[in-house]
Amino acid sequence: MRRTTVQGAEGLRGGTLRCLLRGWGERNDEALLTINRSLLPQLLARPLYTLEQPDQLWEPDPDLPAQPRRDLRRRIIENPLVRREDLTEPERDALSRERNDVAQALSDAFGLELEVRAEGVLAYDTEEELTDVAFPGNGTARQAALLLLDALVDTLRPSSGAEALVRGRIVPGVLATWDLVDANLEHLAEQNSRNWRNDVIDNLDRLRAEVVQILTSVDLATVTDDGLVLHAACGRYRPEPVRSNAKPRSLRRLEATPGGHLEQTETLFPDLPATAPQDQP
Repeated sequence: MRRTTVQGAEGLRGGTLRCLLRGWGERNDEALLTINRSLLPQLLARPLYTLEQPDQLWEPDPDLPAQPRRDLRRRIIENPLVRREDLTEPERDALSRERNDVAQALSDAFGLELEVRAEGVLAYDTEEELTDVAFPGNGTARQAALLLLDALVDTLRPSSGAEALVRGRIVPGVLATWDLVDANLEHLAEQNSRNWRNDVIDNLDRLRAEVVQILTSVDLATVTDDGLVLHAACGRYRPEPVRSNAKPRSLRRLEATPGGHLEQTETLFPDLPATAPQDQP
């Protein structure tokens, strides 16, 4: 799962780039940035010669006409998951009418493969060249996050069209209450006590904080007062047995989809009958 496009000369993202520069400055390290100029127009919101401050790199110029196709590409490049409800109407129209052109441009320039569904767009970094937040991945927190998604989807069994309330807005997704999250994490910690870090096994609040940070950083979950709202894309990240010489799961899925990145109308949630939420995993 990709979060940004900082990787050598292949691209940049404002927030991450600023963090990197700040870190280098504090450590007094030497750094050399090489910019791939051919990719800049697909990443910047406005021409460089119009800028007065660095933060304007990421702000559209109000004096320039809207460019929904470019804005859509920027959203997909910068985020592993683009939620359909967050797109403007012109961006949704561009996704519907020009999805093949957009997908081809992102594949050629950045090596991204798109999967478009009813709830939004997943951009797979199949070569893992753009990723700075790995998910799925190694380590206790990432394993716990992956297993938690699996447990919550199995418990809640969301169906196509599932919706939840986030900051006063109805969005695609399903709510996992904090009690349900905590109960599943406690159960998973007991199951994996021999393999996971002792500092989180003995401190479930810390484990929950790390897991939530990972899931929100890759846009698979949204924090609310009542719990985590899981996006339908969680149905794409369920654990599988490790097999030697296997292709990445995302690549196998893309190859199994006729037309690769062509738009589909079905949901990203698995086709499971809905049942009432349970209090225990």
